[in-house]
Amino acid sequence: MTAHLSHILLPSDESLTVTITLSSAGGVPTGTVMLSGGGYTSKATALSSGAATIVIPANTLKPGAVTLTVTYAQTADYTSVSVQKNLTVRN
Repeated sequence: MTAHLSHILLPSDESLTVTITLSSAGGVPTGTVMLSGGGYTSKATALSSGAATIVIPANTLKPGAVTLTVTYAQTADYTSVSVQKNLTVRN
């Protein structure tokens, strides 16, 4: 699983778009992902063709070093997995 961040150094007054892409040799994963960190937790977001986009609203993440965690929920065909990405949120 990969998580692509649109910014690594982010002003706190800007939203952050996180694109999550899952791939597998056995096919295209289905199910849901969640994103959390820096005082934010998304709702479960459904994958479409193995991908999902989650937008964290401006002024949501706490300033400073933030670790975002993307979690893929286990399905009948795929096991759960998590990946972390670090970024810095400026005041």
